[in-house]
Amino acid sequence: MTFAAALIAWTGVMGPTSTTTLKDWQTLIAAFVALGGGTMAYFAAMAKVYADRDRDFRELNRKKLGLCLRLRPALEKIQTQANDVQNVLTGYRTAPRKFPPSVIRIDPQEEELQEAWKNLELLPIDVSFELDTIRAELANAKRLLDTFPADTPIELKGYIGVSYGDSLYPYVNSSRRIGEAATNALRILDSEVDRIKAAL
Repeated sequence: MTFAAALIAWTGVMGPTSTTTLKDWQTLIAAFVALGGGTMAYFAAMAKVYADRDRDFRELNRKKLGLCLRLRPALEKIQTQANDVQNVLTGYRTAPRKFPPSVIRIDPQEEELQEAWKNLELLPIDVSFELDTIRAELANAKRLLDTFPADTPIELKGYIGVSYGDSLYPYVNSSRRIGEAATNALRILDSEVDRIKAAL
């Protein structure tokens, strides 16, 4: 297009151009045409690259968002149960209490945590650290609570909660670490969800 406009302007200023003169310019004309075609092909190819990249980016963000939204309720349940254990075992009591071990057992939410663990590359790295802590402490808490017979009630005799030296003290510490890790992971996930939603 540019070359054609230049050629028209040339003929308008300099007058008609002979066939011989145009023949002398044939190679240059062909070069300009090839350059124009190549430029158009380049921009068309780059437009497709950018479109594909944008599509892939959005698809990746959708996968990240889905994983975060599925993991969040599981972490909320773990957080709530861990905090409840803390309240039961460390809170002030007006009278001794008895309850089966199942009352203070934290549901590991195995399916959701397993899915998250298999897709760590889709989660913020700090969430993976908190998940590692949660998984390790859930296993530790289960091991500690399993030392108490399931059919024998746990009795809390004091009024100020489980203290150092009590057989339940390690379980209290483990549940505290679980609750803290779940709280941290939820905070990070909330920020990640907001970031992804803004990018979509």
